[in-house]
Amino acid sequence: MAKKYGIMSDEFAELAEKLDKLGSDLKAVTEKCLEATPEIINPKLHAAMQKHKRTGKTEKSVIEDAKVEWDGTTGKIPVGFAIKDGSKTNLASIFLMYGTARHAPANQYGKYNGTVNGISSDKQLYNAIYGSQTKNEIAQKQTEILREAVEKAVNGK
Repeated sequence: MAKKYGIMSDEFAELAEKLDKLGSDLKAVTEKCLEATPEIINPKLHAAMQKHKRTGKTEKSVIEDAKVEWDGTTGKIPVGFAIKDGSKTNLASIFLMYGTARHAPANQYGKYNGTVNGISSDKQLYNAIYGSQTKNEIAQKQTEILREAVEKAVNGK
């Protein structure tokens, strides 16, 4: 399931204003910040998928070559699993992250015709994309990139 991440840094507005005043290319710095996001998430996804390697098709659907998408002045980058390419195997990532039902659906009379052995959700896989630790790592990396860009602009490099 692809999620689109933006800038997570709390200091972005302040640092972006400094970069703009120094005449730096804010769009290029923003793209560099966004491109750091899959560099943090993808290794976690691959590590979490190691226990789910029946065919390897779901792991192959991890978005590796994500490009920054611009909508006016808003930039985002997709991360996670590519589901929209029409492959049914990519839907497995949703079932792995969220789990499946543990009972059969009710029939028209409201009766259940037995149980189904559902799968539990994989918290490691879920947290690789949506976890607070991952979000904090992304914010720290983006802040670091922004600070380096301000420092370079101040020093005239």
